[in-house]
Amino acid sequence: MTSRAPRITILRRSSSARSLQDLTLILRISGDDIPATLEHIRETGREFVPDLPIHISFMDDRIDNMYRSEILLARLIEMFCGLAVLIAAIGLIGCRVSPSALLSDRCPSSCRVY
Repeated sequence: MTSRAPRITILRRSSSARSLQDLTLILRISGDDIPATLEHIRETGREFVPDLPIHISFMDDRIDNMYRSEILLARLIEMFCGLAVLIAAIGLIGCRVSPSALLSDRCPSSCRVY
């Protein structure tokens, strides 16, 4: 049985990245003992670059943050579409319930029954 080594990817934040401060390190870790793994990553990072702060974030959190605004926008559109349908239904019911409005000029011609 062979054990897979963790995948390590080093990305540059920009094309002009020249120092370690401008690099991003992406690691795939197992979900067994995440706090101990993160502490080991911090300790190893302090050994190699003690002057630089180490910021750790998870990809699923980044993806959730990217889609949070789109989900909110979709919910707002759903609410306003429902409100528009409700207002239209109230208008149609109002034209149908009030027969005197059909005979007068208060109801638009689209509501009149001929």
